[in-house]
Amino acid sequence: MPRRIDGGNAIYHYLQKVVIPRDDAFSRELVLRLVLDLSIWLPLDLYLAVPVLLPYCVRDASIRKQEWGSANPQGYLRDNNSILKLLVSSYAIRSAHFSAYDRASRGRGFIACHAWRWARPVGKRQLATALPQTYSYVPNLAWLPAQVAKLTDHEGAFAQQVLQAAARACYCHARSAHPPFLAEIWDSLPAPELELEVDPAGLNTYAVSARAIRIRRGNLLRELETVEQTVLSGMPAGRSPRAFRYLESLAKVPREQAGSMLAWLAQYRDFLAHS
Repeated sequence: MPRRIDGGNAIYHYLQKVVIPRDDAFSRELVLRLVLDLSIWLPLDLYLAVPVLLPYCVRDASIRKQEWGSANPQGYLRDNNSILKLLVSSYAIRSAHFSAYDRASRGRGFIACHAWRWARPVGKRQLATALPQTYSYVPNLAWLPAQVAKLTDHEGAFAQQVLQAAARACYCHARSAHPPFLAEIWDSLPAPELELEVDPAGLNTYAVSARAIRIRRGNLLRELETVEQTVLSGMPAGRSPRAFRYLESLAKVPREQAGSMLAWLAQYRDFLAHS
């Protein structure tokens, strides 16, 4: 019996194994258009107000289903991208050029992509998704249809560099609006080798109102206070944010092991409270 191919994967395999290896003007233009025309980004206003959406979360690809949402040895909530998917579920999409997107909400078949797979904080190469500063960093997040998203998973690939160039065009110019400890996150994200002019006004974005941003900031402040109090008291300090396992497991993490997390969260909470 011949092997079966899933029609849902056919486009990716065609692009990855037939079109991209040609590496000619047509293949690059096709990938460029797919990434720029179909990616969906968070608005600049949200980046300015809440640049790191889930500062107490990191991705842990090794977790089993029954471990999801528990604290790691440093105190961070272990996610597998599940929480990121929910962050935009209530937002409509704004699109100037693609009517199928405009005023629609994200449905099935989209993936929350990280523009940078690797980061270099203080010169040391680490997975960006394993760092609390870059896992949910607004410039590192874009949503793409699954078949296009897979093209960005290959380190150094043209599609990945297009995504990085778009992120820098959207947000990097505004880094000076943040205090140094946040502005310096950009220094850990290598600039793409690709020289590409991207017009941020032409990209698709989620419509996040000023009210929604205020609510997100307020909710996040309360979550950070709960996380900090749980570590300091050694017992759950309220309702567990995002995952029911988190606070119960966090309460068992020794304070000295969570010291780095506490310092980072206190600094970020101060920014949210006073900016």
